[in-house]
Amino acid sequence: GRCEVNPELKVCLEALRADATLWDAQAAVAQGVVGAAQGLHLSCLAALAFAIAVNANNDVCDFVARHCMDGQAAMSEVATALRENARAYEALERQITESVDNAY
Repeated sequence: GRCEVNPELKVCLEALRADATLWDAQAAVAQGVVGAAQGLHLSCLAALAFAIAVNANNDVCDFVARHCMDGQAAMSEVATALRENARAYEALERQITESVDNAY
């Protein structure tokens, strides 16, 4: 038959998955910042009046984009790890339940 998950574990698993969803949402926000930062590059024509500042501006845009990409990747990794932990807890609970059921 189907193994029922311990109610306390079920709450924990739901919390892990909810946290994973939150991390995925934050990763999506960081990805949006990457595009926005990359869109702030000044062309030479647009920056003609600010010729001295154009390189500094573009360096800042690159810095923000690079760190947001790193953050987005890290947040996605956290979400994946949380989901993998939830699956591992479920598998262990299922294994224990089946072992106990088969013992009697």
